[in-house]
Amino acid sequence: MGTPINVELWSRSEQQAKTCTQKVMLEMRRIDALMSPYKPESELAVVNAKASHEAVKIGEELFRLIERSIDLSRLSEGAFDITFASIGYRYD
Repeated sequence: MGTPINVELWSRSEQQAKTCTQKVMLEMRRIDALMSPYKPESELAVVNAKASHEAVKIGEELFRLIERSIDLSRLSEGAFDITFASIGYRYD
């Protein structure tokens, strides 16, 4: 998703720390495969490419994320905007 990942944790066992780090990285890869705008096969990229022309069926996880994002936008009176990336790069 274009975001560096860094895992820091405390553990009494080096093996436990490695196991936990592996689980975190597996989950990040799963989310990246589902929601990366940079991977054309991701669910999010498909929505971005097709939704302006046709209905796109999405999974529950992406639906809930979009639904929650809309709620946060309303609660923040627009300060949070899930669509910011579509134009935000012009304001770096």
